[in-house]
Amino acid sequence: MESVSLITGLDLDETLYQFERGQADFIHLPNPQAQELIHKKKGYLVVMPGDQLGYLCYSSFAVMPKFLENNADLIQEFVSGFFKAHLWLCSQTDRTIS
Repeated sequence: MESVSLITGLDLDETLYQFERGQADFIHLPNPQAQELIHKKKGYLVVMPGDQLGYLCYSSFAVMPKFLENNADLIQEFVSGFFKAHLWLCSQTDRTIS
């Protein structure tokens, strides 16, 4: 039985470095990095999940554990503000936003 070894904890540059040197058979990348590998013929598109998922907009935020422990109220204010901004965007027309 074959298995998959998952490599985690790499930043984007290290991920690309490892892949380009043959240390990984598969890689999950955002654009433009994915397109650059294809253009340089160093990688091939296997699957594009956007076709199955449809339009998907997301944001990611990260903090160090110590910051989270010491700033829970500030983080809650930020998340609440971000959510309010998202609600506002959803209630507007394309013309209003652009």
